[in-house]
Parts: sequence; C-alpha cells; structure tokens
Amino acid sequence: DVGSGSGRICLFAATAGLHSVGLEIVEGRHAAAVAAKARLLSAPAAPDGSESNFAEAAARLDLVLGDAFDPAVSSAAMRRARWVCCNNAVWGAGLNRRLAKLASPTSCPRLAALATTRKLPPRSCVRHGLRLVPKIPRAQHP
Repeated sequence: DVGSGSGRICLFAATAGLHSVGLEIVEGRHAAAVAAKARLLSAPAAPDGSESNFAEAAARLDLVLGDAFDPAVSSAAMRRARWVCCNNAVWGAGLNRRLAKLASPTSCPRLAALATTRKLPPRSCVRHGLRLVPKIPRAQHP
C-alpha cells in the first residue's frame, strides 16, 4: 500500500493471509499503523479457545516509514509486489505521474494490478507500460 496511513488495508491483507507492505511518509500515520500491528500481537485467543492467528498475520505485515518514491525505501517491496493499492485522490498530477513510474514493469515485474482512487495520467501509464482498465462502478447504497 503506497501511502498506507494507519495501515488498514495492510492489516486487512495480512489477516486474509497475504504478505503485506505499507509504505508511509507521515510519521504520525506510520506510528498509528505500528500501534495497530502491536494490537494484533496482543489479541486474545478466540472465544472457542482456539489459537488466535493474529500473531501470524502480524508476521506477514511489514510497515515502512519513508518516501515510497525513494528507491532505497520502496525498491525491495515493489519488486515483490503482486497487487498495489494507493489512495491518490488528493495527489496532484506530478505525484500521480511518479506513481505510474513506480508501478512500471521495470520497478514491479510481478505486478498484476494497481488499484487507485484517482485515475492516473494516461500518457504516464502508456510511457511506463501500464494498461488502464475501465473504472469499477461504486456499489449502490440504499
């Protein structure tokens, strides 16, 4: 998760059995994610007495404080990434162009999908070898 904030998406992925990496540049948000991971480690056993798998989930969760656009910070995670998500709704065009480059096949050779909340600049996607897919419609709420 690029810009993982308090780690909600990463925590969900880890508890679903996936290895998850959160990249966050804002120290306070990163600290909130680290605290959430700590809560996973101290979660009690299930009411039926079975072992909690939260410790296993925490072991699958890596939280990184730093700039995702700095190769020293993100290179290892991006090279292993299969799915990447980013809430880029408030990012300007410059950051979105950088995100397209970060998710390129050169940086993310295993990438199957990049999910964003805001469409990336089409020219940047073409330049960096990304294929845009139609927008997924929002769920209809009653």
